[in-house]
Amino acid sequence: MVQIYFVRHGQTEWNLIRKFQGQTDIPLNEVGRQQAQLAAQHLGEKTFDVMYSSDLSRAAETADIINARHNLDIVRDTRLRERCFGKFEGHTIAETREKYPELRKGYENDKLNFKIPGGESRLEFIRRVGGMLDDIHRNHDGQTVAVVSHGGVLGAMVSHIVSQKLNFDSPQFVPLFSLKNGSISQLEFFNGQWLIQSLNETHHLHALDQDSMAEDNA
Repeated sequence: MVQIYFVRHGQTEWNLIRKFQGQTDIPLNEVGRQQAQLAAQHLGEKTFDVMYSSDLSRAAETADIINARHNLDIVRDTRLRERCFGKFEGHTIAETREKYPELRKGYENDKLNFKIPGGESRLEFIRRVGGMLDDIHRNHDGQTVAVVSHGGVLGAMVSHIVSQKLNFDSPQFVPLFSLKNGSISQLEFFNGQWLIQSLNETHHLHALDQDSMAEDNA
């Protein structure tokens, strides 16, 4: 059995104003650091065998804050980076529709295969993240693993899990859910399959002003 506690990074200024971040390296803002501290408190009594994080600073700092209670050697893995959105990064949804109408149309019409110039398709993204998830499964049997990363990364993991369960040759499923900054989700590999035990737990964040926790882009 493998247990994964997946933490989405804390809030950034680009999250707050709903800009595509992708692999642009935007740091946490003060609310994001508070969210990371609350996640750290919530996970403080857990025992982790290993902690992985994206190397992008918003996830890396969130992992550092959580790890202050665990003192592990964090493994920074580029496969845990958010999807690269190329030309869309640094723009809001409205701005992408205004500035790149044809690209936006392609992006909305082909969720899996369309590649924004300078970016990666969702299919490429799922395969990248799926390879990471398979490595965790192979390398950490019987262990509890913390993964600090990005909302899109958990979505890609879920796509990979569903594709394996349905015996698809290639991922075909795009999950429709949104994760709050600082949220915690749990995956478990048990009896030969991945199980989603919880998704988007946020009760540990209730001490914060909910108006400061707007839903956001990747």
